[in-house]
Amino acid sequence: MNRLLTKIQVRGTHDPHIRVAWIPGWGGTAHGLLPVLENCDWGTHCLLNPPELSQLQSEHELTIGELADFVHSTLNEPWHIVGISMGGIIAQCLALYHAKKVLSLHLCCTNTGGYQNPYGVNPAVQKIWFSKATDLEDPVLKILSPCFSLEAQKNGLLNKYAEHIRATPIQPSGRLLKLQWQAMTKFGSQDLVKNLQMPLHLYYGLMDQVVGYHDYSRLRGLLPLATTQEFNGGHMFFLESAPSFLKVLRQRILSGLQ
Repeated sequence: MNRLLTKIQVRGTHDPHIRVAWIPGWGGTAHGLLPVLENCDWGTHCLLNPPELSQLQSEHELTIGELADFVHSTLNEPWHIVGISMGGIIAQCLALYHAKKVLSLHLCCTNTGGYQNPYGVNPAVQKIWFSKATDLEDPVLKILSPCFSLEAQKNGLLNKYAEHIRATPIQPSGRLLKLQWQAMTKFGSQDLVKNLQMPLHLYYGLMDQVVGYHDYSRLRGLLPLATTQEFNGGHMFFLESAPSFLKVLRQRILSGLQ
């Protein structure tokens, strides 16, 4: 039976000592993150996959804490952690309970989770995601479209990325997607993030339709010591503005090493 690899590693020619681990968002995989690093020439990057159902404690329930524990067990040394969307929620939990594995925390297009936060994901986007695709709709584009800015949809980046996702060797199962979503809606870090001690950095796409600016501002208010950087782009700004994002990410990491 084909299985998801636990992780994919990408190594640049410069600064290989900078170790960056990437946690993808809901439904995301390590393969889906590869286009972000297509032209990255620095660092050692570990792109993480979600666990398989066989690796979970129960096939009926999943928690953000269990997902964070899985990341903790996958990483054998401290890394700079980049958490994307739901991956940012997992990253917060990892930093709270496994702080020794986190050299610095980089949160992209994320929030505190769905607990006591009904607008953690834009309800209009949820409606699109969870409605059945018609015979005339491409299911991949239906899911991805709200994640990209109109400019990225018009210039072909959305279609190019959709082709990449279609070529992904193995996709997370529908059961895992359901468990991930339920875990995200039950988790809330708003009363805990004040305890984070490592360098903190927030990144946001100003045209994000999935996580609204209000929710980003709420997280920013809970982390007053965090640096912030906003980009022109949607929920996938880190792909839409990959060169700029990677440049800022590297600068943030190096500033903490001085």
